Amino acid sequence: MDPGGLSPLERESLGAVTYAALRRAALEGRLGDGPLVQAKVAAMLGTSRAPVRDALRRLEAECLVTCDRRGRYYVKRIDSQELSEVYSLRALVEPQAAAMAIDHVSDADVDRIKTYEREAAEAAGDANLYIELNRRFHFEIYRLSGSLRLNKFIESLWSGIPPVTPLAVPSQLERSVRQHKEIADALAGRDKEAVRKVLNTHVVDAAVALFENLKIKMDPRSMLFH
Repeated sequence: MDPGGLSPLERESLGAVTYAALRRAALEGRLGDGPLVQAKVAAMLGTSRAPVRDALRRLEAECLVTCDRRGRYYVKRIDSQELSEVYSLRALVEPQAAAMAIDHVSDADVDRIKTYEREAAEAAGDANLYIELNRRFHFEIYRLSGSLRLNKFIESLWSGIPPVTPLAVPSQLERSVRQHKEIADALAGRDKEAVRKVLNTHVVDAAVALFENLKIKMDPRSMLFH
């Protein structure tokens, strides 16, 4: 790991700041390929080992780092084939879940989803907050599909890089905010075809932007379901 890739942190909200710093460094490729020695990482960040250990555990749960049998953490390598498969499946099942939600959505549900959409739009300047609100917006819609199995499958597809794309590709944020409004409007209009179309576009656009940012030469559009 390159010691120059990290800098000391302020003490305020040390756990959250440590986690955010390591997550961003992992996404930006600044943590190298070797094991993440907790004592060294803590020294670079100016913290104790405890917040580093907790941060690495959270990143492992997000599938951004892996832990071997000896308890050593490594940044998970990006597999372009796997990433393209994940986005292909997302482009297929998430539009379907949203279309299914229309059969169950109430006016109160629409109001709540529109509130989440507005909150996410207002948080677009804070990528970390936006990530949480983006997830809330999407999964509130998918929950209304009434399919627990489908929701669990979508949840599995949201591990690793996909949910933190706004950190990896900040330029995607503005387009994502606009598409969220289109999704909410399609739900409000109970228009299944419109919600399928805009959600498919939403996922495909995110995949293309991510691949371009990561300099992956594979064109994800060649594998995405439409």
